Amino acid sequence: MNIRLFCVLGILLCMVISWLAPHYLNACKIIGYGFLGMAVLSCFIERDSNQPPSPDQSSPKQE
Repeated sequence: MNIRLFCVLGILLCMVISWLAPHYLNACKIIGYGFLGMAVLSCFIERDSNQPPSPDQSSPKQE
């Protein structure tokens, strides 16, 4: 969750900088797209790591 929040704040900061200083627009686009890519990747990584184990792998059978 922390990396996604950082990326969203980075994107918002890029939007503010591009609004206040339009000559940095291309740099803000590159940095903002990078933050967006990191946020999307972290969502997929977090989603995959929260999957519960399958019933076959959860515990060995005791007989």
